[in-house]
Amino acid sequence: MPLDFSHQFVEHYHRALPIFEQLAATRRSIPAMYHKAVMTFDGMGTPESTREGLMQLKKVYAEADNSDTDVEYKHLACYQIGQAYEQGIGARQDTQQAVKWWRLAANEVKYDPHLDVSAEHQLVTDAGTKCQILLAHHYAHLPTPDWEQAYQWYREAGQNGSVESMLQVALMEWYGLSPTEDEIERQLTIETFLTEAAQAGNICAMGNLALFSLHGHQQPLAFHWASQVIERVTAHRTLGAAVPAIQALSHNDNTQEALVKSIVMAYFVLAHLHNVGAVATLDKEKAAEFYEVASAIDADLVQALDNLLESDNQLI
Repeated sequence: MPLDFSHQFVEHYHRALPIFEQLAATRRSIPAMYHKAVMTFDGMGTPESTREGLMQLKKVYAEADNSDTDVEYKHLACYQIGQAYEQGIGARQDTQQAVKWWRLAANEVKYDPHLDVSAEHQLVTDAGTKCQILLAHHYAHLPTPDWEQAYQWYREAGQNGSVESMLQVALMEWYGLSPTEDEIERQLTIETFLTEAAQAGNICAMGNLALFSLHGHQQPLAFHWASQVIERVTAHRTLGAAVPAIQALSHNDNTQEALVKSIVMAYFVLAHLHNVGAVATLDKEKAAEFYEVASAIDADLVQALDNLLESDNQLI
């Protein structure tokens, strides 16, 4: 019978709460106010009261807004308050209120190209970046998506270090969902953001970058990134085992569908390169093997990639 340590954590909560309450009351400690609010909202060490917890989180924001040293807690409050309104917990469900609170934090961590991003005055918080991602997701999933707003916030989050957002920026450029009009700029953005995400270890970015590099006549890069994907897949016995293992890696918060498609792209790229002997050794048998694996996973995608090869006489 497994041991149950849950009572120990409950005891810790009961002991921690009065400490936070004292620090919040006597020293006006914003971190203490925040943790007290979250514990109240979630019922940790105290009876759950989502309404009271939400009110306390709003107080955290108000107090932190007058502080230069507690920006992270201000943005955490915005993130939590927005989530509460989005889910209708502690208040009536109100997506516009959620957007309002997320935007308060998101606006404060907008990337400023005129500042040195390594300098202390370039403001970036994890919570603020999460708010940018939530805004991007919100606008992308409206009944009539606002792609310009989604692109803006994904790009902001990507420039603040969100690897998954870097991938989204590149894909929106690739699929023509960005406001970019200059084709050279579009291609450069795709390559830059895919490369940064791939170098950070995002498997979806690696698969897409392999295909993008093949399409751009950069066969060595196509071979490199496709091989990186397949190496990680074949480290597991089956695709079914590989997918959740990859999703558990850092910087791989992508859907199963997106991940599987990127794996198919990698197999397809290697099949093509082995078939024509470009960079990879000329090996028709291995090419057929990779092509068969890709087709077994997603025959429709492989057919679409075949059509791409046939329609682009320059793609080798």
